[in-house]
Formats: sequence, C-alpha cells, structure tokens
Amino acid sequence: MTIRKQIIFLSGFWSLLIIFTFMACKSKDKAVNTNNDPQSIFFDFQVTGSEEEDSVTVLLHFRNSDIEGEAFRLDKPSEVRLDGESLDYNSSKMTGHYYEKRKSVGSFSGDHKIIFTDVKGNTYQENFSFRPFYLVKPPNEIHFGDSLALQFDGLEKEDYLLVLMTDTSFPGKGLNRVDTIRNGKLIISPNELQQLTPGPVQIIFTREFERPLENGTKSGGRLAITYRLSREFILQE
Repeated sequence: MTIRKQIIFLSGFWSLLIIFTFMACKSKDKAVNTNNDPQSIFFDFQVTGSEEEDSVTVLLHFRNSDIEGEAFRLDKPSEVRLDGESLDYNSSKMTGHYYEKRKSVGSFSGDHKIIFTDVKGNTYQENFSFRPFYLVKPPNEIHFGDSLALQFDGLEKEDYLLVLMTDTSFPGKGLNRVDTIRNGKLIISPNELQQLTPGPVQIIFTREFERPLENGTKSGGRLAITYRLSREFILQE
C-alpha cells in the first residue's frame, strides 16, 4: 500500500470513528437526562382507552424542558409509580424512552395516582379519574327519514364528543364533528343521515380531555385522557 493510500485510509477511518462516537454520545444524551435539575423535566402523561379493544394504556414520557423535548430514561434513584406499582422503561426510535401500563377498561375505571420521585428524593403526585362512557341501547338499523337519537351514560351533564360516522362507499361524505352532549343525549338529523350511502354504517365516539398537571415541575406538564367507543348499524332507504 502506497503512502498516499495509507493517508487516505487513515483519514477515512478517523472520520468514521468521530462520526460513530458523536452518534453514540447523542444517543446516550437522549436515553438519560444528564441535567441534575429536576425542574427541567416536563411530564407528558397520556391515558388512552378503547371499548372495542377493552384496553386502557397509560403512557408516560419525561421530556427535557417542554412538550417538544426529547423523552429520556429516568436515572436511579428517580422512579415513577402508578397506583403504587413501579413502572419499568421501554423505548422506540419514534417516541424515545417511555413508561407504560395496560389494563382492561373495567379494572381501570376509577381514581388513580401517578407519583414521580426525582433524583433528590422529592415527590410529585398527580391524581386523576378514568371514567368510561357507554351507549345505552343503540339501534341495529335506522331509516333515512328518521332521526338517530342516542343516549349515553357516564358523561358529564354537559360534555363533548368527537363524532365520526362513515359508510362503506368511496368517496363518502360521512359526518365528522364535535358535538355538545347535554344530559347524555345526541340527535343526528335525517339530513345528516342522507349524506351517507345505504348499507353498513360505522359511528365512532371519542371523548378527549386535556389539562395542565396540578403538581408538576417549573417546566410544567400535561395530562391527556382519551376514550373511544364505536358501533355499527344498517342504514335503510
């Protein structure tokens, strides 16, 4: 090997070594919060439930500074507990490090608490309630000329649902809107039903709730709770 080739080879080798070292350090920074100031941590707490899957997922991210910050792994002795149970971390390329727990809808209905302990031994407790809602005696089929009257149980006296109604045609106009539900009642008019094609129709109801954390750090945090249920029926001409 000539001297010129050796120089080129060594130059390329050291360039690759520097790049890999930089990437490893960057990956490490994403994995662990190296900032010893717990007040720099943003708590990103999400609770998502589905009646169809009979599943509730509690997903917790701890981020640097704000909602856009990198999600990192907690460094001992820091930890997080859900209803007294310590949670282990997991990770993915898309979301970074996270803490997760899954339960059935029935077993998770009620009051809960998340307790985070920082590296200095300070604790932050966040209380929340998970209350699924239900559809009372939905019809199996309806007609174009009729209104679709639906009754819900488990909602507030005045509540809000995202209503998505679709048929099997393409393209179909369907229905996609946020409705105010008063005393658990929702009415879909005949004019709205006539935007659909006769046949099988699916309707999905989603309740979304988000608020700032009551006991977060100076960087803040948020709690987002989402619950979804769906039904299918036959639309007759």
